[in-house]
Amino acid sequence: MWGIISFILVYDPDDQIILSTAFKRVVFSVFGSLLALGVLFAFGDHKWALPAGIVLVSFVVSLTLKSRSARRIVLVTAALIIGSSLMNPAIATYIAVTRSVEVFAGSLLAIAFSWGVPRATSRLFPRSAVERAVNN
Repeated sequence: MWGIISFILVYDPDDQIILSTAFKRVVFSVFGSLLALGVLFAFGDHKWALPAGIVLVSFVVSLTLKSRSARRIVLVTAALIIGSSLMNPAIATYIAVTRSVEVFAGSLLAIAFSWGVPRATSRLFPRSAVERAVNN
């Protein structure tokens, strides 16, 4: 699921934009995962760990990150990992690592797709054929 979401959020036909977006998505997801694990290890599996953790993570990101989109990625990641882990505390680390790996895989797939599709379509459909189809 996270790979699909990352693919959708990262994909862009512009090579420079997609590389920047993919890098940020992976880094901030990992950062959110680490903060979530820190909250879980500090607070345990108490029912108040989610709201307290989100307040703590919000404070940390407000001090360390200037970008709103980066803050959102970290906060959403932390909230999902803390919330999921409260249902099954034994797999908190697994959830964090799995989410980070899936975000990385989805981002790589978006980069590959962004790079490969224009090259494949230009070979399958030469420019003149595409222009003729559009103009007709």
